[in-house]
Amino acid sequence: MDLSRDRQIEGQRELERRKNTFKEKQRVREREIGRRDGLKEEKRMIAVYHLRKFAPRITSLHACTDIKYRFATTRITSHVINPTNQTREAVFDITLPNDAFISNFTLGLGGEVYVGVVEERDSALNKFAVDSVQGRTSGGQGTYDHVLYINPGHPVDDMRVDVTIEENREITFLHVPPIRSGLLTDAPKTDTNSLVRILRPNARQAHVSYHPSVRHQQLQGASRHGLSGLFTVHYDVSRRPDAGELLVPIQLEAKTPLDRAQLLTFYFTDTNIDSAFARALRFLNEESTVKGENTLIIFLTDGRPTRGETSREAILSNVRQQNLKNITVYGLAFGQDADWPLVKRLASQTDGVGRRIYQDADAALQIHGFYSEVSSLLLTRVKALYVENEVEGESLTKTFLNKYFNGSELLVAGKLINLNQTSLKVLVQATGSTGNINLTVTPEPDVPELDLAASCRLMSVEDLAQIAEKMWAYLTIRQMLQRRVGEDDEDVQKKQELKAKAVQLSLKYKFVTPVTSLVVRKPDTEELAYLQEDDSDIIDDADLPKRTSDLPRAQETELQANTSERLTQRPTGLDDGAVGYMKPTY
Repeated sequence: MDLSRDRQIEGQRELERRKNTFKEKQRVREREIGRRDGLKEEKRMIAVYHLRKFAPRITSLHACTDIKYRFATTRITSHVINPTNQTREAVFDITLPNDAFISNFTLGLGGEVYVGVVEERDSALNKFAVDSVQGRTSGGQGTYDHVLYINPGHPVDDMRVDVTIEENREITFLHVPPIRSGLLTDAPKTDTNSLVRILRPNARQAHVSYHPSVRHQQLQGASRHGLSGLFTVHYDVSRRPDAGELLVPIQLEAKTPLDRAQLLTFYFTDTNIDSAFARALRFLNEESTVKGENTLIIFLTDGRPTRGETSREAILSNVRQQNLKNITVYGLAFGQDADWPLVKRLASQTDGVGRRIYQDADAALQIHGFYSEVSSLLLTRVKALYVENEVEGESLTKTFLNKYFNGSELLVAGKLINLNQTSLKVLVQATGSTGNINLTVTPEPDVPELDLAASCRLMSVEDLAQIAEKMWAYLTIRQMLQRRVGEDDEDVQKKQELKAKAVQLSLKYKFVTPVTSLVVRKPDTEELAYLQEDDSDIIDDADLPKRTSDLPRAQETELQANTSERLTQRPTGLDDGAVGYMKPTY
């Protein structure tokens, strides 16, 4: 028997089989986009239907959020079924808000449950990356916004969204608009989602439920593929004049939008970013300012430095040296060709904000939303000071805010020296349009009775004690990563120290961050899933003080078979049914 001849024949057959498979995939792809054989619309739809008919399908999708004192815990449950007896790859896809951290993912396959483990991220791994929405959250301008991204890809037989809110202040405003497909919308603020039910057990609690039928999903999604958009809950709480939470509501004179503006253009063919900043900073350094007036730079670009100084490090260094008045830079990067890493680092090193503007139909509204957030400046140089023997100074998160805008909020977290302490004295210093402002704040504990019998309760009484600690860990990790982005690339040791501290906290609190990853494995066998976050946008929107997407501040989301930060099961296949669980913390 000629074994080499047999292997050669078998190899040729395998090659031919792969060629035929490739050709079939090409034909299917061409049928989908209607480019082959002049297929009519109805025939193309039939081809797409047959493709999707045998794909793994979501039969149930539940999202449950429990918000307590602006700390949100979300559990997303998705049941997925493989309708065939063949092994198929299933992609679990849930999009998270930009400020979300994932803390757990558990996958159920064939009656077995596999729990994900958070590990230090290996930069050499190039498996499945996170595809979270970056920089697409508009400012709430005075309200707390909780956003869920719903996009199952097809109508789901059993879809449900529940949001339970519990605050230590009276909830004075609660609004749920229709599902919106764009990043922003100019729809009237009074529009409401007609399918949403809102229950108010008392003044401090609320329960929002949304249970659309398949027909309603098709109608609200304006497509037979079902819903695809943002489910948003806006709410706000009362402000009492006792400084119970942080700041006393005082009368502040807001800056009128664009009291004075200077527009500088830099080339129409090439992009000389270094020269543009040199001109802007020279002008502002020499410009005299009146009492209470503040300056800022809004940097807009759709390209990369191609003229003059083109080195990122050199441009960043030049801006640091020339920025004699410590002027804050807000950067807007338009489209995919903009040098986003440079824009976000310019913003980070000046305590500003970098924002991507996507080339969608609502790009103008994205810009308008950004400007509405930064156009009403109330205070500058806001600083919170704590009594030394009450708080561990090194444990405090960021206590200084360069600019405080209308509708914003400063959040500081730290460790008490005496765990039995029931009150805390804080001195808040700031500068307003009329001069310096000093506030002494003594918040007292104000915790309402908990109605744990209500639906969608994800936190027990014991869990409440961990809210402050988790919020502290969340803020500390994020601010460390922001500082790491803003550090000079030459200071390698400092960057490594910040990364090491962020890794330590991420592992301790089981957060999936840009320096950690989450892996789901079968015991002693192959990996089922690998999840990691893209760190390219870590400072996007991060320092802009606003009560939207910063609040609810943290969110633990248990996913049952879906996640963005894109989680993909490898071709080990789905059995007759599969269930996964995940906890992103926003």
